[in-house]
Amino acid sequence: PELIEQLGEWIQLHDPDVIEGHNIFNFDLPFLARRAARHGIDLKWGRDGSPVRFGNRQRFKAGARTIPYESAYVRGRHIVDTYQQIQRHDVAGRLSSYGLKPAIEALGLERHDRTHVQGDEIAETWRSKPDQLLKYAVDDVLDTNQLSQLALPTEFYQTQVLPSGLQAVATGGPGEKVNDLLVRAYIRTGVSIPTPRPPSGYPGGFTAVRGTGVYGPPVVNADVESLYPSIMIANSISPESDELGVFLPILETLRDERIRAKRIAEATDGSERARWSGTQLSLKVLINSFYGYLGYGRGYFNDYRAAANVTRRGHQIIQEVESTLHQLGSTIVEIDTDGIYFVPPEESSSPSDIAAMIEQVNDRIGEGIRLSVDGVWQKMLSLKLKNYALLHDDGALTIKGSSLRSRRDEPFLRDFLTESIYGYLSPDNHMAPRDLYFQVARKMIDREFSPEEISRQESITDRTFTSDVNRRLARIVEGERVGERITVYQRHDGELERTERYADDEDRSYLLQRLRAMAERFRPLYADDGAFEHTYPVVTVTSDLDGVAAQERVTQRSLFEM
Repeated sequence: PELIEQLGEWIQLHDPDVIEGHNIFNFDLPFLARRAARHGIDLKWGRDGSPVRFGNRQRFKAGARTIPYESAYVRGRHIVDTYQQIQRHDVAGRLSSYGLKPAIEALGLERHDRTHVQGDEIAETWRSKPDQLLKYAVDDVLDTNQLSQLALPTEFYQTQVLPSGLQAVATGGPGEKVNDLLVRAYIRTGVSIPTPRPPSGYPGGFTAVRGTGVYGPPVVNADVESLYPSIMIANSISPESDELGVFLPILETLRDERIRAKRIAEATDGSERARWSGTQLSLKVLINSFYGYLGYGRGYFNDYRAAANVTRRGHQIIQEVESTLHQLGSTIVEIDTDGIYFVPPEESSSPSDIAAMIEQVNDRIGEGIRLSVDGVWQKMLSLKLKNYALLHDDGALTIKGSSLRSRRDEPFLRDFLTESIYGYLSPDNHMAPRDLYFQVARKMIDREFSPEEISRQESITDRTFTSDVNRRLARIVEGERVGERITVYQRHDGELERTERYADDEDRSYLLQRLRAMAERFRPLYADDGAFEHTYPVVTVTSDLDGVAAQERVTQRSLFEM
């Protein structure tokens, strides 16, 4: 109780505007509140000495992800959760985990001298080596601060235009922010606010795969800068109910700021590049939300007809880009709403030639709409729509797509996928896909993988304890808090178990099937089923791998039951 009361006194003494933490809503605050309640005291953190107030369960939106959290409020101060903010920063989905230490490591922000203490060792370390635990806690705070400096600036600066406090801006969705901007303008002028229009369907963006296989070198990605916002500005498309005409001027200002941030990111490197890249990506989400707002059911100024007009014009523009690049001798690989991947003709593959080609396209697509180069890679492996891999000049690999990147895949499968892609893109320097497949299968049969390599992460949600599909998971996480993540593996009896309880009892048949299912991602690269089956034959625990007698199939439960 003394520690909790001293913390409250420290907050009152230093009087911070903002209280930050990593997963502070779902972990730190509920934990401290329960400890305080046990001792019959309050978390008196408010500027007026009032206690922390806990509200209803809310949902935080970051791109396509929706994360539940326990809302909390401190009078006169703002609470910011970097666990939420780093997910909004990572709109491209590059991070495999949003835990504090994995995120810091993946972003290249790890300090070599930081102190590490395992979660299950914290209590004993506090008793036996308190100085070590204090260093660990301070390092966690320093890491949280780094994430805040990287991910929070956009939200912070938005508070200077949005009629909301930092905490509301940091936790609010993009549609709510557009609503707030428009509502403020109308309240200021005393003009009444319209009611939302009833839902109506409208088309989505234009997408297409023009080819599968290995392409390049080089492979160029060009995209129309802020396509939908540019269309709305260039064609004066705005909600019919916007009587004051404030929608487009607000959008234009935000678009210009995003382009400025993108230019700075391109001209810098290191942490500055990461910061400005995160800023422009966050602004891109907000700017693009103006188009989404037109079809937002709770948007006071929504307009489904205007949204349809924007989409149709977007189809025309990106197809005109494709047609022009094709006429200039390029091979088109994939088109996705506002971007296009292509291989320029061999005689026009230098940076200056590519830039000249892009300018020719810009001359064709009209004023106010601008195509720019977003990246150039050595090679591209195209498998299906929105699922591909890009090989950088330095040998690094970028993998895109839900069927190629999943946090629920076991590490040995992610490694197999990555090495296989390298095998297709760099056959002279990496193991052939077929040899790699058999090597992994042999290691699985011989139990050479560690428990961590054959386990996967599971997030505990409300459905974990209410859905029959999750009964196996619910059995081993009873008593855990919603929002936590654990690692599990499947035992040979078909049940799930926590990784720390591993007992040489993994379901190897199931894992071999998982390996084969992962190999299925590469089927589009083969002209016929026979060639694919030769590369990736079905392997069972009893297969004679040396004789390649691996055709016996084993009936198992659905791979996706889990």
